[in-house]
Amino acid sequence: MMIPSKLKFTILSTFIISLTGCATNITPLVTGGSKSDGVVTLGYQYGYFQKPNVDMAAANDKALKRCMAWGYSKAEIFDGVETDCFQRNAFGTCLEGRVKMQYQCINSNPEKNVP
Repeated sequence: MMIPSKLKFTILSTFIISLTGCATNITPLVTGGSKSDGVVTLGYQYGYFQKPNVDMAAANDKALKRCMAWGYSKAEIFDGVETDCFQRNAFGTCLEGRVKMQYQCINSNPEKNVP
């Protein structure tokens, strides 16, 4: 039985697209922090076939809300993120990873005392 070339192309294209991974919308969660240091940590996990599309507006909002709950008035993200692979296959390829980002809580009004 002969498979038409158009069908071969469709099957091959579908296979290649499935290997490239899927864009996954991710909203980071608050995973830690320190009220006394004024630092909020947010993070998310992703799998091998996922291409994280991080909702930074939601992340910034979550950090700000945590900072405000602690008595601060602003939250600024630190430069850079910390990435960690917590599951690898036999070839060393990362199958599941974790990303952490930190925010510094600050007061825009220097007169205000922080608890």
